[in-house]
Amino acid sequence: MSSRALDTNVLLRYLTADDPEQSPIAGRLIDQPEENLDDFLVTIPVVCELTWLLRSRRYGFDREQIADAWEWLLGSSRFRFQMRPQIAQAVETFRTGTADLSDYLILYLAEHEGVSEVMTFDRNFASTEGVTLLGDEM
Repeated sequence: MSSRALDTNVLLRYLTADDPEQSPIAGRLIDQPEENLDDFLVTIPVVCELTWLLRSRRYGFDREQIADAWEWLLGSSRFRFQMRPQIAQAVETFRTGTADLSDYLILYLAEHEGVSEVMTFDRNFASTEGVTLLGDEM
């Protein structure tokens, strides 16, 4: 079996069905398994880009909708994720947190690499355990 990686725009078309030409193509690709194709790889940059796009004014997804979408994708056998446990943890924290999903990914990827503290200027992110707000005292 083999895998293919998906670009952000393919997942965006698949989830939002917003393009009359590209959305059906994305749907057929993902929903109709091909012989010798096991799954689709979703990389960390795709997670960040897709979340940013879904939160944009154009799509207007709220935190709950975005977390639901990621949980559905994470639970599907059609997708394989780069650093899946860290993405799942970031999605869970994002659902009720105040920072961006990419911020939580930074934290959990850093923890995975043995880093105990993330430094930031982002006040929303700094309310998270393991994150330190930088200020004038530095």
